[in-house]
Amino acid sequence: MFEVVSFELDTEGNHIYVFVKIQEKFKLLGWNLATETRTLDLDLVQDSLYSGTVFKNGKYAVTGEYVRVNIWSLETMNCIHTSRTHKSNVTDLMVSYDSTRLFAADNSVFQVYDTSNWNEIYRLDLTSDIKFMVPSRDNEYNFVANESNILSIYSLHTMELIKEIPGFESKKVYFTKDNDYFIHVLGRLIYIRDLDNFEKICALTIDCDIIDFLYFQIKV
Repeated sequence: MFEVVSFELDTEGNHIYVFVKIQEKFKLLGWNLATETRTLDLDLVQDSLYSGTVFKNGKYAVTGEYVRVNIWSLETMNCIHTSRTHKSNVTDLMVSYDSTRLFAADNSVFQVYDTSNWNEIYRLDLTSDIKFMVPSRDNEYNFVANESNILSIYSLHTMELIKEIPGFESKKVYFTKDNDYFIHVLGRLIYIRDLDNFEKICALTIDCDIIDFLYFQIKV
């Protein structure tokens, strides 16, 4: 038996990556969903595992442990870089769609790395724990939701704060494939907002409270 720490699909939905704890050891496992074959089995040699993500280009994986962020090459299956500048458990990780920026957060510090050299280029102090981070598809924005129910929208490359949306209780944000709109929920409402100015376009009401939701587009 193993404990799932985190999992995610690749951008095309063809592969699934799962970060797991097996007894006192950690692994990154991958499967091709079309063929149901195992494509990745990477031993993560580290003391703890609180978060994990895979680069959009499929070249690297990132893991978060106590005060450290580890970069793993999926070609050589080795750890190629470690950052030791966090203050506690690294519980949130995110990579931009163009794979040029890595974002990592513990409960007090939010750091941004340049993936060309793994150098830290921005650092923000946090006043509330992060619930989730997600990049826009065009690599323009970084959406950060915290436990104080505030959605902060930053410029992805400069980390300039562009917009804050209070009363934000949604567990997720989804972007339309054309990157014109983003979608979130609140109570019984599904909000659709414009990505040009982040203002509400419309809200759809359903008959019960929304606990969780999923957005996807089907090719026709």
